[in-house]
Order: sequence, then structure tokens, then C-alpha cells
Amino acid sequence: MNKHLTRFLHSSLLITFLTISCKKDDPATVTGPQQQVNISNLVTGDISTELNPSGKAPLTARLSFTSPEPTSVSIEVLGDIPVAQSFESKATSHVIPVLGLYPNTTNQVVVRVSSNVLYAVDTLTIDTDSLFYALPDIEIIQKGANMEPGMNLCGLSLGNDGVFSSNPIMFDSNGDIRWHLNLMSFPRISWPIKRLANGNLFFGSESTIYEYNMLGEEIRRWNLSGYDIHHEVVELPNGNFVIAVSKHFTTINDGTGVVNSVEDHIIEIDRSSGNVVTEWDLRQILDVDRHDLTNGNGDWFHMNGIAYQEEDDCLIVSGRNQGVVKINRKNELIWILAPDRGWGNAGEDGTGPATAPYLLKAVDGTGAPYANEIQDGSMSASDFDWTWGQHAPLILENGNLMLFDNGFSRFFDPAATDNYSRAVEYQIDEGNKTIREMWSYGKSRGLETYSMIISDVDQLANGNVLFLPGVMFQAEPYAKFIELDYPGNNVVFEAKIKFKNALGSGAFGWGQFDIMYRAHRMSLYP
Repeated sequence: MNKHLTRFLHSSLLITFLTISCKKDDPATVTGPQQQVNISNLVTGDISTELNPSGKAPLTARLSFTSPEPTSVSIEVLGDIPVAQSFESKATSHVIPVLGLYPNTTNQVVVRVSSNVLYAVDTLTIDTDSLFYALPDIEIIQKGANMEPGMNLCGLSLGNDGVFSSNPIMFDSNGDIRWHLNLMSFPRISWPIKRLANGNLFFGSESTIYEYNMLGEEIRRWNLSGYDIHHEVVELPNGNFVIAVSKHFTTINDGTGVVNSVEDHIIEIDRSSGNVVTEWDLRQILDVDRHDLTNGNGDWFHMNGIAYQEEDDCLIVSGRNQGVVKINRKNELIWILAPDRGWGNAGEDGTGPATAPYLLKAVDGTGAPYANEIQDGSMSASDFDWTWGQHAPLILENGNLMLFDNGFSRFFDPAATDNYSRAVEYQIDEGNKTIREMWSYGKSRGLETYSMIISDVDQLANGNVLFLPGVMFQAEPYAKFIELDYPGNNVVFEAKIKFKNALGSGAFGWGQFDIMYRAHRMSLYP
């Protein structure tokens, strides 16, 4: 017997104290203040079921039906981890999204239709196919009672013989994939997938931002002429978008000559019109020929994350090849979070202002500066280290800054073999230009959670922290999804996303291996 069908038989017993499930020929019963009636009393004709209405989200369905009088609807997908949702607005015509179906299963979906004094219950069956064969297997290592509720969204992209084909998934705490958006038709990677304030999803690909609903249907798109999106799109409180972009036809002098530059501009677009209202040019305020960490040539900064600080209308920007910077709306530098080594003059040709005065100085718990060897990144202290090739800047509820410290070329040593990645929290005093490390996790796990590229950190509604190394290059490659009881270091949930590299070679090359770029905990329904 299918394992999920067995779960449904158990789950249906658990819900009988809430509702009495009936077929259309079941007799009417009375429970509580409402009278239960046959489903035909509240539904005109049959309930129409359409599996995967968009063609992109195979674990979703749409229910359609009409009622002779205004009714509200609630649904529940049964299983070990049921998914329930109520639609309280009364109407006579209903189009209901069903999310969280199990793959390769005859799913049972309980539908309850209610008027003011009557209700009826029907149990539908929806058959789903097997998952796309290239998706990863998910192993649950640990789960505890104090987890933040919800599903686990992974910004998954599959290495596809030289391109990354994005296939975001959501899996439950049992490791079952319950939602999948197949974006194989997109010619390039689609990232980062996030939820808008209106409940829909959004992401960028090439020169376009897309808004999708959870059924995988496109709601809107914004086309950006003259720019290519990469790594980051942020929704501002006013609804506008801030986007990490490469601007067409930009150049720098990288110390050897003039080269085309990429991933060094930011734009804000108006949500309604799609017009650019602000542009930031990082070439003008940073040192474009600082190659101490790595020589990216035209990819001198490699912007990979933006956090918006609403209190002062500023951006905190992560550049993998340089460090983290804070800038204001006038494209002025506030501070630089990076080792002291190598910072010269700004400007696309190196003739701009000095950058070194903006460097933060590392201090300990008493406010005393560390030794020069720590300031310039040659070594770390027991309670302080810089970030190396970091991603995913995050402003915490306490106002501190958290980052995913990849550990790439830690201490400027690309050949290091004992590396590690961390989630790390810093307290920054902007007036005194100092930085103090407050918390970290990951060093003790060493290579087990060392992800030299991509990756994410997040803070949940219950205060816990997600630590999300995006790809471990080992004999059997994987990513990790780890929830910590911050500010402690206890693991309350851990999953291993076991990549198959079924569409690529698995070798270290663009589009040849599977990755998890960003990840979040959220409900299936907004």
C-alpha cells in the first residue's frame, strides 16, 4: 500500500471530531449550531478539479464550483502533515487553490462548504504523478518540538549542462516535497525566489522580474531595458523593487587595462510603472582594482545580497569579492565591513576618493581594538573573524547584522583545506566605525557545512535562525537546512538535501552541479 495512502487512512480518523466526512449520497446530520446537509444542497452540480492548472506546479490543483447561495469554503489535504486552509469570504462562485499535494499519490482532499446555517462536506481524490527525476532526495536528520511551523522553501537550481535551471521546492518536516515550481523553460537561472507582501512569489531572470501565484501562474512581469538581474531583488515597504543588476556597457580599469564590468550596479524601479527611479553605481565609491581576496577582473565586486534598512533609508550590500558595504540613497559610502588589506582609491579608473577611512575597526567586548593581524585579516581572534566571500545580509530584530560567512579564501588563503562556513552576527557602531562579533554558528561543523559559494541565513518569527549552506562539494553533494534556537547553538531541525546532479556533470563549472541559493520557512498558503 502506498505510504501516503496509509497516512490518509490514519489522518481521516483524526479529523472526524471536527467534521463528518460524507459523499454526495450520505444522509444529512446535525452537528452544533449548523445543520449538515448533503453536498448537493450547497454545490450546484459537481466540483471541478484541475490538476496543475499552470503546467508548472504539479503538486497543486484548482477546484471550481458554484453554490445556489453565498457560501464559504475550507479545504484540507490529508496526510501525516495535513495542509488546511479556509476561504472565509462568502460567494456563489468559487475558484479554490489546492496546495500541498503529495507526489505519486491518490490524495484525499476534504472540502467543507458553509452557508449561514448549513454546511456540507465532501472528500475528493486527486491523483498526482511522480516527482521530476532530477529533484533531490531529502533526509531529515533531526526535528524538535520548538520548530517554527511551516514548510521549507528552497531556491533550488539544477545544473543543466552549462546553465542553471531553477526548480524551487517546498518540503515538509518529514522530508516530503509538497510543492514544486518547474522553471525549466527559462533560459537562465531564476533567483532569488521570495514571497511578496501580497502573498505571491517573485524572482528575477535575465532582464525581467516575474510575479507568480502559488499555482505557478504568471501574474505580472517587469522588463528592465539596459540591465541584467542577478542574485537579488528586494521588495521595499512602499512596494518598489531594489534590484542587483549588471548595467550594459559599463567598464572599469582593473589595473591591467579597461575591461567590461558586471554586478556592480543597483536600481530601484517603481512598482506601478516599472521605471527606474534610483540608480547606485558602486564603481564610484569602491576600489575596483582591489584583488586581495580574488581577482575577478570585470567581476570585481560580485554583488550577491542586499538588505534594506528602513530607519535611515540605506542599503547594506554584500559583494562576494570585496566585503559588505552600507550606502545611502545618494550613492554615498557609510562604512565597509572587510579586512583592512588592500583598500585604495575609488572610481572606475582609481582616481576617486580614498576608501580606507570607511573601514570598520574590529573591537572586543570591552571596546578595545584587536591587533593589526586581525584587522587586516591575517588571522582571527577566539571571538572575532571577518566574513569571507559572504552572502545574504540580514538585519535582525535587535538591529544587528547577520551574514552567511562562506569562508571562501579565509585569511586570504585559497588553498586552505580545513575551512568552514558560519552564520555570524555583528554589532556595528556607525558613529565610532567599530564592529563587534556577537554570535556565530558553524565553525565546529567544519567541512560538513562548508559551502564556498551561494547560501543563506534567515531569522524566523519565533526568533530561531536558519543556517543554510547551499552546496557541499563532496563525493555525494548536498545542501543543509538547519534551524537553530538562537541565541543558543542547539539544532532543532536539520535536513539534508541530497543532490543528484542528474542534468550536469557534477564538476565545478557553471551550470554543471545542483545548488540551493536561498531558503525560507513559510506556510504554503500566504
